[in-house]
Amino acid sequence: MARLGDISYLQLLDEFFTDSRLKSILSDRCTFVGLPPHKASALTMTIMVLSYFKFGAYRPVGGSQRLADALADGIRNKGGKIIFGNGAQKILLKNGECCGIRCENGDEYTSKNIISNVDFVHTFNNLLGGNFTYFAEYLLKNVGVSTSFFYFVCRD
Repeated sequence: MARLGDISYLQLLDEFFTDSRLKSILSDRCTFVGLPPHKASALTMTIMVLSYFKFGAYRPVGGSQRLADALADGIRNKGGKIIFGNGAQKILLKNGECCGIRCENGDEYTSKNIISNVDFVHTFNNLLGGNFTYFAEYLLKNVGVSTSFFYFVCRD
């Protein structure tokens, strides 16, 4: 186990397989940890794959959309509003803190919490008007771009 913690999942696959297509198929779950096979831990991926063989894989009844629906219901139940079909043009700042958004049609909405549903590069470079480009550059150099989930940009 200690050895698996020190190598990438791709390095582990390379020890046993030469077929790149097979390695791609065996790496399909890497997106669940948000990393490509050359950056994902062999230990983490081995535990995940073995758990699927032992316990099976689970999906939400009704499909993955149910997770997004549950999140949306939670936002609405707390008095929040979700706007579809009108993309965000800019995250508004006041005293260096997020305070709302301006939509593509010019409408503006204020909020204590902002959820950005795009990658952090677009969020920090574009939606925040370039004020946090340094942070996006730091994340790119030190973390890399992950597969899309969502990021919360909020303040207390």
